[in-house]
Amino acid sequence: VNEIVVYHGGFYSPLKGLLFKHLVKAKGLGNAQFLHWSDIDYGGFLLYERLKRNLIPCLKPFQMDVITLETHQKYWKVFDNVYQSRLETLLLDKRYGGFEEVIHYMIDHNCRLEQESIL
Repeated sequence: VNEIVVYHGGFYSPLKGLLFKHLVKAKGLGNAQFLHWSDIDYGGFLLYERLKRNLIPCLKPFQMDVITLETHQKYWKVFDNVYQSRLETLLLDKRYGGFEEVIHYMIDHNCRLEQESIL
C-alpha cells in the first residue's frame, strides 16, 4: 500500500499547515486521496472542517460515521446538555452537512467516540 500518514495531534499549527499545503500540491501524488480520521465528537468535526476549509478542499472523513460508532459501542462516552447543544449548532451549519447523520445518531444515543479507543 502506498500511503503517507501524518499525525498532527489536534488543531494544526502554522508549520504543520505548511506541510499540508505542500502535500496537497506535491507532484507525483496523482489522484491521491486525503482522508481525515479524528474523534467522532464535536472537536473532531471542527478539526476536519478547519482542515478542509483552509488547506485540503478534497478532504474526506475516515471512520467518522455511524457504522464506526455502532461497531465500537463499548467505548462510547456520554455527554451533557451543554455538549448536546454544541452538536446541535453544527446541524445548523451547512459546512457540517456531511456529518448530519452521525451527529443525529450521537444526539439520539448520547454517545461520542475517541479514536484512541478503537486502535
